[in-house]
Amino acid sequence: MASDRWSRVWKRHRWLAAGAGAGLVAGAAVWRVRARTDGELRWYGLVYRAAYRLGLVVWERPSPPPELIELVEGPTRPSTGRALDLGCGTGTDTVYLSRQGWDVTGVDLVPAALARAGRRAAAAGVAPHFVNGDATRLGALGIGDGFELLLDFGCFHTLPEDRRYAYIDGVSKVAAPGATFLL
Repeated sequence: MASDRWSRVWKRHRWLAAGAGAGLVAGAAVWRVRARTDGELRWYGLVYRAAYRLGLVVWERPSPPPELIELVEGPTRPSTGRALDLGCGTGTDTVYLSRQGWDVTGVDLVPAALARAGRRAAAAGVAPHFVNGDATRLGALGIGDGFELLLDFGCFHTLPEDRRYAYIDGVSKVAAPGATFLL
């Protein structure tokens, strides 16, 4: 029944959605031209903010990926320690790790996503640290270093090529020796 309703709504508003999508692409192109790397919000930040505002969060999932669960709960599970969730979105993995005893920091560009993550954490009775910022500028975010577990389930592959080296450099600097990185 809900899918029939959604189908009717989609048919009625598909042109509006297409126009909004075209507007996002055009806006992102203009923003990319104007954006700098000195801390100003870059074009991909604009795209993600708009996607959350429009409710187009197709990457959101209700539970952590099996690889993370296997690592954290499996027979060779590591000792809990500091974890960094890069591009944490609404906090699914951040909250999961916090419930498993990890000291977790989640980083994301989108304030609306972090607000939802905070509500999710409060509902779960955990208090991870959420940081609003660009994962390609970890050094400027003041998150510290010594993270034994780092995870990225959707951040790196969406970065423009010109920001990937900054991401790699930042992740390398905040990781503890021998850290595990799930990408």
